[in-house]
Amino acid sequence: MTDYRNNRNGLSRSEEMLDSENQRRVDGLSDKVSRLKSLAFDIETESKDSNRYLDDM
Repeated sequence: MTDYRNNRNGLSRSEEMLDSENQRRVDGLSDKVSRLKSLAFDIETESKDSNRYLDDM
């Protein structure tokens, strides 16, 4: 049975659980975006280095 009582922030228990789950997923997504950003910078560096190498051939 769903608990519809509100806590001191005015959120019901189910809303609190959903909010907590959403925050956990946002944190996970943020970590993944940070990793992708780092990979993008690594790819950029590698491509610039490769282009310099090819230009010197």
